[in-house]
Amino acid sequence: MTKIAVFGAGTWGIALARLLAVNGRDVTVWSAIPAELKSLSTTRRHPNLPGMELPSAMHYTADIAEACTGRDILLFAVPSPFVRSTAKKAAKYIPDGQLIVDVAKGVEDKTLMTMSEIIEDELAKAKRTARVVALSGPTHAEEVARDMPTLIVAASEDEAAAKGCILLFLKIDVLCAAFFADKFKNPPALRIIRSGHIAQYCANGSFFLRCEIPVCLTDFREQRDSVVVTKQL
Repeated sequence: MTKIAVFGAGTWGIALARLLAVNGRDVTVWSAIPAELKSLSTTRRHPNLPGMELPSAMHYTADIAEACTGRDILLFAVPSPFVRSTAKKAAKYIPDGQLIVDVAKGVEDKTLMTMSEIIEDELAKAKRTARVVALSGPTHAEEVARDMPTLIVAASEDEAAAKGCILLFLKIDVLCAAFFADKFKNPPALRIIRSGHIAQYCANGSFFLRCEIPVCLTDFREQRDSVVVTKQL
């Protein structure tokens, strides 16, 4: 089982932690605020993500050394202003070559470094290297928390690391590349039916596919029992 530590217990970190746990990963959440961890572990709820329940199998720790030890992936989800201090604190415990996924966004004021560059910079000071993947949307924590169709993008100098990262977050019965095949030049619509997770695609004929695929919610309009893409792919 893939072991993942999530740094940060905000809405984005907890939404992703829950998704990973539901997908069968061994997830530990780290926070510098013990009271925050106690609330999450006892209520299994996040105050800013109503309706979301956290799996009982999730673990919580305020010990950063414990969070860094024996993990396949470290996921940085702390707010941008705290990325450097968290990376600095964790660096000496992070194994060389560790796979790190950064979901914090923004640029550091004084250095103009991205969050991924900040992590690499602090690791370099501790004489460590890592495979860093930047994970972004368009998506929102509330969408992920509610298992709504959404889209994630992974970027890294290490292509294999980026692809592996994407697979961790996918919930797929069948992944069909036909959605993006060249013969479908002007798809009129892609419909994700929530009931049963049926994806229906029509262009030069029709086909049905049972699946759970992240799909971009930007430019969607919601209807009673479905979500319809209004923007052509």
